[in-house]
Amino acid sequence: MATLVVNGNSYVRPYRFGRIVHYTPEASSTFEPGDVLIPTADTAQPGTVKISGALVDASTVIGVAAENAPSSGKGAVWVADQDSEFRAHMVDGVATTAGLPGTSAGLVLDTAKDVYRVITTDTANDASIVITQVLGTVGDTNGEVAFRFKNAATKIYGV
Repeated sequence: MATLVVNGNSYVRPYRFGRIVHYTPEASSTFEPGDVLIPTADTAQPGTVKISGALVDASTVIGVAAENAPSSGKGAVWVADQDSEFRAHMVDGVATTAGLPGTSAGLVLDTAKDVYRVITTDTANDASIVITQVLGTVGDTNGEVAFRFKNAATKIYGV
């Protein structure tokens, strides 16, 4: 087993069936590839998206940014639909195990590396994703897993 190094290039990205849809970013929003996006609540800017924040609530997820937020126009988003699987690393110091597939987990922002990571030990936030597969070697610390967002299709077209 190895300890994988996670850095700013270790962002959330599609694993299987990644489909891109273009959305307009909220006027003040600056996101980059791998940021989890949600619809804005601003009625003055209907149909726009913004970064979800440090803890991801799956009931509002649109998808994951595929590119930096454009200064004008629409940006590419990998949508979180019922067919899409994504990949991300476990939080620092946590090893992957053979029992992870099927586990409910959460996504939290690792502010030191500016990437979202999978957390299974915070029971208050273990509701946004379901792990579908361990990627790489079981037992790797900071290993990668594949996952789906729960309730994924609820906000894709509702923006």
